[in-house]
Amino acid sequence: MAWSIGADECVDNALATVKAHLESEGMKLKGKASKPLPNGYHPEMDVSPECNAVMTQRYQAYIGILCWALELGRVDIVLEVSLMSSFNNLPRKGHLEALYHMFAYLAKAD
Repeated sequence: MAWSIGADECVDNALATVKAHLESEGMKLKGKASKPLPNGYHPEMDVSPECNAVMTQRYQAYIGILCWALELGRVDIVLEVSLMSSFNNLPRKGHLEALYHMFAYLAKAD
């Protein structure tokens, strides 16, 4: 007998949280995401409106969730999470959308 820990339960709980947030706003995760970030997306060039305080807090919480998933073994998203965490202080709506895309990728990969 051996104990092991993995990211599956963490990712499942994270997906449920993200889906609940989106449903409360009348939105849902996109069905197909073959890569962690959208094709051709460059977050450093994003000029969408800045997130308000509530959206910024949500962005930071999602980054925290994704970092925890990394700690538990989801190394396939390490570069993207690192890149997106650099916008923690002043995220834009496009950055938040990119995180939603990343969760859609995790849902597909799960």
